[in-house]
This record gives sequence, structure tokens and C-alpha cells, in this order.
Amino acid sequence: KDLIVKPTDFFATVEKLLQWRTEKNYPIGIADASLIAHLLGLPPRNECTATLAGLVIDMHGRMITCPYLVEAGYYEKSELPVFDENFVEHWLNHPMFVNFRDNGLKDCQARSYIFSNDVTGEDPYGMAAYLAYKNGQKGGGLND
Repeated sequence: KDLIVKPTDFFATVEKLLQWRTEKNYPIGIADASLIAHLLGLPPRNECTATLAGLVIDMHGRMITCPYLVEAGYYEKSELPVFDENFVEHWLNHPMFVNFRDNGLKDCQARSYIFSNDVTGEDPYGMAAYLAYKNGQKGGGLND
């Protein structure tokens, strides 16, 4: 827990990096799509594109919605479908993939699960937490 960056520090760092990228033309990549879109005044974006823009296959040939949820213990490895000639059907209709998409992609389900033990819980580094931070409210589900 001592190694986890506080959400307030994370948000302040992202803002500073974006400022350097804009003002100093530094080639800085920032992976948080929804936060960056918000800060740049672009149309809102989902944080997560898993199960929409790609597919992860583990070294055992199992299809995965989100590798971070697998590593966090959210899924039983036995419930992961095997990559085979029906992979498109699995990707579109397997209950694990359908549930993942139904849970929403606005924030990171893995962060929500890790910090609240619920994939639909609060993401302490997501947009709602950022907006609370900007409004001077306590938020993010982690102690400041």
C-alpha cells in the first residue's frame, strides 16, 4: 500500500505532464483516455476499450476480457473461453464478455475491483474521482 500513488497526486501529475506536453512540446504519452479527452476539451471517451477494440489471449490459449481482472482474481481461469475457430462468437456472446461490457467501460473495472472489491464500484483514478478532486471534494476511495 505504501507504493500506491494517491489519486490526488496522480491527478496533479497528469495535469502537469499534459501542461509540459502542450507548452513545451514534450513527447509525453498519457494513457488515461477519458481524463485526457476531458482535459483537452475533446468529446467524452470511455476509459476502457477492452472487449471492444481488441482481444487478449493468455499463454494457455484462453480469451481474456481484461488481464488485470484475471490477475486480481476476479475470474476463475476455468471460466475463460478457449481461443478456437469460434472466437468471434465467444468474443461477442460469451457471458464473461457480455457481462464485462454490460458493467460499463466508463472507468477501469480492474481498479474498481482492486480498490472496492466490486467491478462496478468506485474507480479512485477515474473521471468521477477526478471531477471530485477538481471540485475540492474528497473522493477516490483512498485516504488522502
